[in-house]
Amino acid sequence: MNSRRQFFKQMATLAGFAALASVFSSPALAQRRPRAGEAPAAGGGDLPLAVPGKETAGVLGYIEKTKDPAKHCSNCTLYTKHGMQKGSEVGKCSVIPGKLVKAEAYCNSWAKKA
Repeated sequence: MNSRRQFFKQMATLAGFAALASVFSSPALAQRRPRAGEAPAAGGGDLPLAVPGKETAGVLGYIEKTKDPAKHCSNCTLYTKHGMQKGSEVGKCSVIPGKLVKAEAYCNSWAKKA
């Protein structure tokens, strides 16, 4: 019974962050992307890495490396591979908007890929 309660708590948290992410990804707040043939904006246009303990990552209990490889961000349904940064695979997470997460990281919103 406890695991069922924990499951519903996590789903409610996930739904709340998904709603929050949709607000922050609205076109009015989105960063303008360069058109074809246009140079990218200054700074390379790359997203910064999420920082454990800060902002949304802190609320979600984000850690950069977990010992359980089955629960890496790269195995989460919310993760989309973005590329490489400082020798590590990184990607976007739908509940941590505007930041990249490490592929071998973990947070409390982890959901197994189908």
